[in-house]
Amino acid sequence: MHMPSVLRAGAFCTLIWHIFANGDTEPISAYFVSSKPVSSSMDRSPAQAQLAVPLIPLPLFFDNPVKACFKISPDGTMISYLAPDSAGVLNIWIKSIDKNDDRCISHAQCRGIFHYCWTYDSTKILYVYDKNGHEDIHLFAIDLATGTSTNLTPYENTRVDILHYCKEHPDRMLIQMNKDDKRYFDAYELNIATGELILREKNFGNVIGYLADNNLTVCGASQNLPDGGSCLLIHAADKTWQPFITWTLDDASSHPLHFHRNGKILYALDSRDNDTLQLVSINVETKEKTVIANEPGYDIIGAWLHPDTDEPIAAINSKDHGCFTLLDQQWQDDIKELNKLGVPWSIESYSSDLQTFIISTTSDTKVTTYHMYHRPTKKITLLCCARPELAKYPLQPMQCIDIKSRDGLTLHSYLTLPCTGQTTNLPLVLLVHGGPWSADHWGFSSIVQLLANRGYAVLQVNFRGSSDFGKTFLNAGNKEWGGKMHDDLIDAIMWAMQQKIADPHRIAIMGGSYGGYAALCGAAFTPDVFSCAVDLFGMCNLFTRITNAAPYLQPWLATLNKRVGDPVADADLLRARSPIFSADHIKIPMFIAQGENDPRCTMVQSIEITQALKKNNVACEYMVFENEGHGLAKPENRLKMFGAIEQFLAKYLGGRATPTTFQCS
Repeated sequence: MHMPSVLRAGAFCTLIWHIFANGDTEPISAYFVSSKPVSSSMDRSPAQAQLAVPLIPLPLFFDNPVKACFKISPDGTMISYLAPDSAGVLNIWIKSIDKNDDRCISHAQCRGIFHYCWTYDSTKILYVYDKNGHEDIHLFAIDLATGTSTNLTPYENTRVDILHYCKEHPDRMLIQMNKDDKRYFDAYELNIATGELILREKNFGNVIGYLADNNLTVCGASQNLPDGGSCLLIHAADKTWQPFITWTLDDASSHPLHFHRNGKILYALDSRDNDTLQLVSINVETKEKTVIANEPGYDIIGAWLHPDTDEPIAAINSKDHGCFTLLDQQWQDDIKELNKLGVPWSIESYSSDLQTFIISTTSDTKVTTYHMYHRPTKKITLLCCARPELAKYPLQPMQCIDIKSRDGLTLHSYLTLPCTGQTTNLPLVLLVHGGPWSADHWGFSSIVQLLANRGYAVLQVNFRGSSDFGKTFLNAGNKEWGGKMHDDLIDAIMWAMQQKIADPHRIAIMGGSYGGYAALCGAAFTPDVFSCAVDLFGMCNLFTRITNAAPYLQPWLATLNKRVGDPVADADLLRARSPIFSADHIKIPMFIAQGENDPRCTMVQSIEITQALKKNNVACEYMVFENEGHGLAKPENRLKMFGAIEQFLAKYLGGRATPTTFQCS
């Protein structure tokens, strides 16, 4: 079972777009320099050449889902979901719970909608929208009675996040927005019906988030500190802000979750006095801490709180296969019933009375499928498979493996073998996650399954600096971008070769965001290990990555300086760890993709590295997407990019690809 950090009926948070779920329009530029490909006659085995497993069509992986992101209205009478409209753009649809009266209620064009929620009175649907990839995110409301869509935050170059929304005040919510100073978010009370905004808290410097109670009172503020740590401040009796908890850089993944409605308890994820994040309650008056849930070796990453009492129902941890700790035994029978589904499941939403739930199921070889669970009768009703055509094909299992780094760390990793049936001497893709303060997890991945179907082994590594495995492991990555973090990736490749899984002459490194940076590091720092590299939305220059950060990332610069390196004090380190300064060492073929409007890894990064490669006559396929951000939103763009990637990998690793005449030009 997986849930957000705090799961409460009707609410949602604005998530950072997934690296491969963002973007727009046609590529505007590309060039190709030829290089010697793998010889298909010499390097492909008979099992690969005469493969019995069918080639899964690319659109089944990366086109829009048939239906996804199901939610139930708080009153339990309606169901909503995302699905393509007549133009193929992902929009919001609704239907009665007991009728087939489906209708599309939003009208997004070009870029689809990805995140939305119901209002607690079930009369409106709210959604956030970024029209061009700049992360200029606005909040919209759709009135279901009139069909009218209203931009509630019509401010240019502004980003909005929902802070707090509760059923005690269905007509209002708290949001945070940076409309006055692009560096800082202020807290506002928003009238959902009229769009009226009332400023509730002005950012007093480096505040990165706020906490509120069910009276829509802002009672907590999280502030980043110059030493890279953070501080939670709360309102004192005289309404001034007073420090309540300070977390050092070592404990900086700790953070507050929610104030109990009694005003006396704060729930938080806290790693003070412990290596991993624990779910704790903290007495607001005495600061006494009580541990509610702890999972040795793994972080607690979220909690499910009862929407009426604020009492914890379950704590979610980062172990594989959707593990959680049930804290309220009244739900034990429901858990047993849902476990009969036979695959890991997640709560997507539920009605206000907690009688009807939307459940999703998925696994490493099972595509996401949605169900409705009626708690009084324990009845589970199938709603839809997100990708029913893909579900008809055989998919490859993902193995959980532990690899030891050269200095003794345990690297929780995943290996997916190709559909060829072979287990040794395989072409292998090292797929590196982004962040880097995130993690790979066991489960379904379109990218992994595409690669496995094309004949590659896929290795995913949670290198030091990855989240979810405790602060010692996380902090071992401090100032190790391109250093020991990269060593971990190389150690994993060495393991795969020692186990005779990987053919040493057919290994690629591929990733998005930090994973794109890692791909460039692989090409520049260890050019003899890899046959080719795929950099998606990655950075080549750590100086510009820090100094050219989007304005709203400025409060995080102190933390970045501590975790990555200070541009002044650590200039030599950043230069040594920036692939652009070692571009002359790159000799393997490169594939690079970039979003024109990416505010995180800007076009300066890809222009720098591609110009250097062209100067050195290194094979490079380069794609830039207009109106695109830190990833791809439009399905035709995903198909273009991954179509080019499968051709690129087939050329240099000897796998198979969709027959096509596509070339970068």
